[in-house]
Amino acid sequence: MARGALGEDMSIADAVRANGRRLTIQRSRILEALREVPGHSTAEQIHTLVNDRPRDPDMALSTVYRNLEALVEMGLVVAFARPGN
Repeated sequence: MARGALGEDMSIADAVRANGRRLTIQRSRILEALREVPGHSTAEQIHTLVNDRPRDPDMALSTVYRNLEALVEMGLVVAFARPGN
């Protein structure tokens, strides 16, 4: 599969753009972190992964939540609720 300038699969970039959204650096980093995590992960885990990288400035947890919500709306990510939430 072709790779984009930020290293994302072009199909992901195309899907984001097809939904009228931009593939921002933050969104790209979150997608990258999601690909690295085996199985399900929480927003907090994604936040930690993104911020543990030395090349990335600190990303706010609210940015992770907002981008995850957008990715769910686009159908690129599936959200699961924890029991009791």
